[in-house]
Amino acid sequence: LVRLPFTQDGRYAYPSAAVILQFFRDISSTCEIPEDLLSGLSRLICGLTEQQRLQWALLHADDWWWVMQAQGPHHYSSPEEITAQVGRLEQVLCLFSVPPSLVTIARSMDMYMPEGASDIAEWEVLLLLRRLWPATGVPELPTRLSACTRADAESILRHVTFFPTSRPLPGQQPGPLFARPWPFDSALVFGAASPTDPAAVCEEAFGLEVIPLWVPDRAFGCRPLPDICYELVD
Repeated sequence: LVRLPFTQDGRYAYPSAAVILQFFRDISSTCEIPEDLLSGLSRLICGLTEQQRLQWALLHADDWWWVMQAQGPHHYSSPEEITAQVGRLEQVLCLFSVPPSLVTIARSMDMYMPEGASDIAEWEVLLLLRRLWPATGVPELPTRLSACTRADAESILRHVTFFPTSRPLPGQQPGPLFARPWPFDSALVFGAASPTDPAAVCEEAFGLEVIPLWVPDRAFGCRPLPDICYELVD
């Protein structure tokens, strides 16, 4: 795939469907590819601009692993659309008779969710959960994420536990998981020195232990504790 847009001497190539099929049959003589896929790939390669061919040539192994994922995003939501979708989730969560004892948030980091959307989506959901089930003694949070201050962000992250990434990229080891960067061009949340450093925020904000919200109580069924906990996993 890396070599398809180029000839052996480095010039631009414009392969037909038949040429592409032969390319793969040189690797495996029994290779069979549907004609519509071959034609589509041929049109794609022949339509690449000079800049796109350069980008194509610079892709590394991990990059191609992302590109070849079939579940890639088919729609790039605007921040307004993401906020509206979280608002729909609020209508469902409001029906809970009691707060949950544990909330698990699984990030979709295999390209299903566009990189630019994951920051605001995660922070919006965390803000929603905190507004619906606020911690004892914590001031009321704004309804809009963009209106949050540094103190609000710290309240949102209170007792959030980040577990290591369970499915790293090929060839990489599981690494620590941190809060997503703040999605707005503002230094109000994490301080002017490092407004989007999630590792620093997690280290500073309240520690990482899990504190259960509900414990058994024979007299009352479940007895609430002063706070709620979140578990963010990948």
